[in-house]
Amino acid sequence: FAPFHHFALLIKLDKYFSAAQTSKKLVFIGFGISLLYNFVGLSFAVQGTLSPIVSAILMPISSISIVVFSTLTTNWMLKNFNSKKV
Repeated sequence: FAPFHHFALLIKLDKYFSAAQTSKKLVFIGFGISLLYNFVGLSFAVQGTLSPIVSAILMPISSISIVVFSTLTTNWMLKNFNSKKV
């Protein structure tokens, strides 16, 4: 039984809440990027200005860009999270 060990974990709790809030913001930013991409794509689709080949090429780019954004921002957040001393 080590009561001080539990106290040390409670001190770090604020750090974990901060990381969770940052993660939540990053998820909403990712949703925003996705919505923006889809609205731009929808405007081109309604106008009929893109050929089917170009549309087929651009479609997976949306998914790839969100995965890349999520990966990069998560790595950035974890670097900041680990560099903060409590």
